[in-house]
Amino acid sequence: MSQYKSSAELKSLSKGQLLGKYNVVILAFLLYIACNLGIYSVCLLATMRLTPAVGTLFQWILNFLVRLLAGIFTVGNAALYLNIARGRQCRSFDLFTGFRRHADKAISVCFILLVINYLFMVPFYLLDLLHQKHPSGALFLVSCLALVIGRSLYIFVELAYCQWAYLLLDHPEYGVRETLHLCRERMRGHKGSRFYLAVSFLPLWLLSFLAVLGLAAFPPLSLIAAFVPVMFLFPYQNLAYANFYLDRIYCKEPSAEAAGSHINLAADEEINGN
Repeated sequence: MSQYKSSAELKSLSKGQLLGKYNVVILAFLLYIACNLGIYSVCLLATMRLTPAVGTLFQWILNFLVRLLAGIFTVGNAALYLNIARGRQCRSFDLFTGFRRHADKAISVCFILLVINYLFMVPFYLLDLLHQKHPSGALFLVSCLALVIGRSLYIFVELAYCQWAYLLLDHPEYGVRETLHLCRERMRGHKGSRFYLAVSFLPLWLLSFLAVLGLAAFPPLSLIAAFVPVMFLFPYQNLAYANFYLDRIYCKEPSAEAAGSHINLAADEEINGN
């Protein structure tokens, strides 16, 4: 019998832990959406008056910078859901933990992963550019194959390093290289389970998508049908990921309780404030 919890057990555990916490996680989700909308609005305004060629290049650079910034929110998101998974005090503003701690490391990790992603996609970009200049069925098929291979390779890499934010919080003494190495080592033998956990949420997301399509003729209802399920699915999925970390990755730490004792961010700040 496996010593680890199954995906169904992790999801069931997460459902129970969210009871009484929905006000916190939904507010955190709304804050996250508001911040992203604000950032993308600024980026859009910045590129409106530029020529198409310059605007495209500038938009690509801004998109890259925004994705680096998203790494800081990833740390805050991990802090929030780890507090819930550990039964600690949590607040919606834990979402901004990454701006107070480890911002430089979060940006560095995201930079490395983004560069890897772009390197995997270089063959597709080149083939797609060639296909646009010289349209050909064979080039189109080869570019599609390059896209599939590139994305598949990146998914594998992403699975190997998907626990970096949790490990960064539990091991602040480690640098970027040590964090990534630890993450890669801890994920050995668990990438398949993590992938299965992510895929197990697809039916719920599909149902939400079908609800939107079913109400497409009624825009206000369609917007509600899209937004409300996401407000509940996003926290549910993220808490399941946090529980996966505690069950599969964190438990490998010999002195786990000592290593993670500092993660109660909200409680620590409240004590220091008093």
